[in-house]
Amino acid sequence: MQTHTFYIDKRRGDAHLPLDGEWSFCYIDSATDDISRLEFPHTAHIPASAYRNLVEAGILPDPYFGTNSKLYEWTDKKIWYYRRTFSLPESARGKDVYLCFDGVGYTSRVWLNGNLLCEHDGMFGGPICEIGETANIGDNELVVEVTPPAPDHLRNHTHDERGASQIVPWNLRRDDSTSNGDFIVFGIWRGVRIEILPKYHLSRPYLYTESISSDHASLRLEVELADPQIKELEVKANDIGSWSQYTFAYNNGIDLRPTGKQLDVAVKLVEKSTGNLAYSSRETVDIYDKKYICENKTFRECQFFEKTFDIANPRLWYPNGLGSPELYEVALELYDGGELVDTLEFETGIRTVEYEYTAGLRHRTRWDKYHFVINGRPIFLKGMNWIPVDFLLDISDEDYRWALMLANNAGIQLLRIWSGGGMPEDDRFYSLCDEFGIMVMQDNFIANQTTEKWDRQILQSQVCQNLYRMRCHPSLVIHTGGNEINPYALGNDAAMAVISREIEDLDPSRKFLRTSPDKGSTHIYRDMEPVWYRKIYGQLPFIGESGIHSFPNAKSLRQQLSRDEYERPLSNIFSDEFVTGNPELHNHFTEFVPERIPRMMSRASMISNVRGISLADLCEATQIASCEFYQIMINSMRENYPFTCGIMPWVFKRAWTTVAIQLVDGLGDPIAPYYYVKNAYAPLSVELALREVTFAPCERFTPEIKLICDDTHGYSGLTVGFELYSPSLELVRSESFDCDMTDEYLKTFTPNEIILPDDYTEKYFFLRAYVENAAGMLNQSVYWCKVLERMSDVEFRTKYRSEPQNNIDFDKGPWLKPQVAATRNDNVTLKLTSKSVEDFGGERLVKLKAVVSNTGAIPLFPCKLDIDEDKTLSYASDNYFFLPAGSSREIELTVRVRDDKLNAVTLSLTCWNAERREVEIKL
Repeated sequence: MQTHTFYIDKRRGDAHLPLDGEWSFCYIDSATDDISRLEFPHTAHIPASAYRNLVEAGILPDPYFGTNSKLYEWTDKKIWYYRRTFSLPESARGKDVYLCFDGVGYTSRVWLNGNLLCEHDGMFGGPICEIGETANIGDNELVVEVTPPAPDHLRNHTHDERGASQIVPWNLRRDDSTSNGDFIVFGIWRGVRIEILPKYHLSRPYLYTESISSDHASLRLEVELADPQIKELEVKANDIGSWSQYTFAYNNGIDLRPTGKQLDVAVKLVEKSTGNLAYSSRETVDIYDKKYICENKTFRECQFFEKTFDIANPRLWYPNGLGSPELYEVALELYDGGELVDTLEFETGIRTVEYEYTAGLRHRTRWDKYHFVINGRPIFLKGMNWIPVDFLLDISDEDYRWALMLANNAGIQLLRIWSGGGMPEDDRFYSLCDEFGIMVMQDNFIANQTTEKWDRQILQSQVCQNLYRMRCHPSLVIHTGGNEINPYALGNDAAMAVISREIEDLDPSRKFLRTSPDKGSTHIYRDMEPVWYRKIYGQLPFIGESGIHSFPNAKSLRQQLSRDEYERPLSNIFSDEFVTGNPELHNHFTEFVPERIPRMMSRASMISNVRGISLADLCEATQIASCEFYQIMINSMRENYPFTCGIMPWVFKRAWTTVAIQLVDGLGDPIAPYYYVKNAYAPLSVELALREVTFAPCERFTPEIKLICDDTHGYSGLTVGFELYSPSLELVRSESFDCDMTDEYLKTFTPNEIILPDDYTEKYFFLRAYVENAAGMLNQSVYWCKVLERMSDVEFRTKYRSEPQNNIDFDKGPWLKPQVAATRNDNVTLKLTSKSVEDFGGERLVKLKAVVSNTGAIPLFPCKLDIDEDKTLSYASDNYFFLPAGSSREIELTVRVRDDKLNAVTLSLTCWNAERREVEIKL
């Protein structure tokens, strides 16, 4: 079984032979050693999971539609075989030829020209084989056997114990505890390639920033020099078979004897944005005889080339919102006798990431530093958790770019790659994060489990291959051991030791956290009003996860459900009747469990009557309720800086169209809370630091206005305003304050006391905070607060406010939407002001600007701009917003058109208290 730890870097040009594309495949009941008897009747494109192969081959329908996923129950009970031919060029003769699989799940065997080449366990890298002496110059046939992983042994009713020993995220393999249990990822799901390298070549570069100053940066480069003395894939990274041979390998000393072979190593860095040469060097290196360096040939390794060098006046890489993420194109060249024989090319960024303790008190021995310092600048971290873009790992370049464009647009500075359903991400992901200035926290493989049955050699192999692959990306800033585990438990300590030692040895420039949450961070999933984040979490250094459930966009569900089910009245979601009455929708739930459903529905019951509600209206109600939650949660943490120094809500995008915690649904369409997170993450953000959102009749309170600025440029000539609107949306009070925000992070303003009139009882009223300058409004926050008769009961009110309580179920009202709808204002216009269309990898990307104007006497809410047609996605500069009377907003929209048959799209504007407006846009 292959368990080597090394990675062969991708080359460019003739040295790189991709084997992606069309493969033939078949599946049988049990494994065979006689592959000559196999027939391969089906074809599909690789890389892709087996589910997607079945769809492409026309064997099964789209598993995401309706209840089609139930048709895939048999797939992981088969053994799968894939075949393709390739031609090895004459230029490969006499060279090292590496056959590299970047992801095959879970167990694989590989045959080349009918001969068994290797066996491999692990889905996140490998196998890798050197085939220079076994492959033909010319035509070759490759056959790959794939055995799927077992269902998760803890989260699937089968309780297959094989799953306890396999290193696969539980959410990717028939998780019927929190999902529908139908999805399991296997197949040749990442690329296959051949790298043709000379006997002397470069391997596994590591380039990082050691320090920066006002006029220069110091960089450290390490790269291995492979030569014929060493077979790279046979190098032992350690020795688990003996008690001391590996550690005593140099007991007899190191004798440096040159072989007489000399190579030149050239290093070049070019500013990507300007094309200017930033650094260039060329040095001659003696190749040493390895048998005199280490007598035991088992432990000989490649020679290292190392150097530290300075870059004058560096262009620094900054995270989103803090500056430009400047990149450098790096070329490492190897010369033999003056001839260029090998080149490694990649991009890097010059940046430092340091960590300090937050301003709060330390409360336990294990207490970590969560105050991020980027290029010497302390920041409040605006993060988000990330799971795969697609459950079946069928992710195009455009899918990745679209998702990270959305993250960039929302002001997100860091994405945490969650280990429970995630993985070490694709190279395209890290490259796009480099481009967009989005930092990455990379979980390792342990998630919500113990790992006493894991094979430590397989774990080491998987960890090391991915560290080598990703460690030159400037976006990668933190590693963790995994998600929601006890890293100190006897069942996890050995695996944690493997992970931490490899990070320490292979990527020492980055911070390592054992798990999230731990050492002062936490994950919060409580049924409570969001104001409790302000009341009880002020001493927390960092929030690693928190969020609430909502439905995806109705437009997305419309494309994933049959028309009958989409339009059918909903069964009672609180009862077993829902499972049988709405089977397709039930199939699209995450965590359809008793304690989760009431939480989501009670919050939604503030917005609309959820008994007897339509599916479209329920999508909207759950999303608007989530808006309030995310906005106040983030407000509470940002205003608490530097005691709390970051937050990472759960979760950015769902991997398929499902009812779950999310900001972007499975098709890639942002839902309403996405925009409230974007607003709360704005560099200049204004908020009301409300201690309550549920009041008693005639109650008095004084809201504080908080203005937060982490924009490096600062602002002058600002006006901060506060407005109170009655239940009928009449402006009752308006106050304003003038200020500048230059060096300050936070300013507080206190308007006059509010006394709630008795006629607000059993109704909602609105509070608005805004900041503007001479050019117009820069940011606003809107809150809908409720006045309830039951809060007049002192005993009830005292209990309700003494500790977090379950959200109230408004089965009899009041409901926000019908109250707003009753205020009717049809004095609204929608005008398209600009349009452009560009290619997006064979799709179309449409850039729009539109002006929404309210010429009426009362505000409009929530103003939602959307594209009506199926197979379109869009995001906006703002959405679901509050538009005061007599005001206008210019909104920018980016539309992804996935249907090449669409000749026009419809831009629509909807508000609860206005007639729909629309504009047809020709493409």
